[in-house]
This record gives sequence, C-alpha cells and structure tokens, in this order.
Amino acid sequence: MSAAMVSAGVILAGVDPLTAIRYQIVVMYMLLAANALAALTTARLSERALFDEAHRLVEIP
Repeated sequence: MSAAMVSAGVILAGVDPLTAIRYQIVVMYMLLAANALAALTTARLSERALFDEAHRLVEIP
C-alpha cells in the first residue's frame, strides 16, 4: 500500500483533503516507527549473538 494511495482513497471517499493529508502523515510515521523498531530489534539481537559479556567479538562456530 502506498501512502499516496491512502490519501487518494480517502479523498475519493469524500473526506476533506486536509484530513486525507493528515491520514497520509500518520501512515508515514507508522511506517517510520515500524522500520526503526525493526532495525533496533535486529541490532540488539545481533549484539547479543556476536559479543560476550566483556564486549569482545565472539567466534562463530
């Protein structure tokens, strides 16, 4: 789903264009938050798998 399609669909449904733009901004922020959360989770899980308690790189078997 594209953000432009969200605003176009809401406008075609008869909603005020400014409200449609607000919806589009909310959708973009939700996508940004989801990507940031996924990147943070990946980094934290990788850190636990690749470093020991003394923050040294561990050898992967």
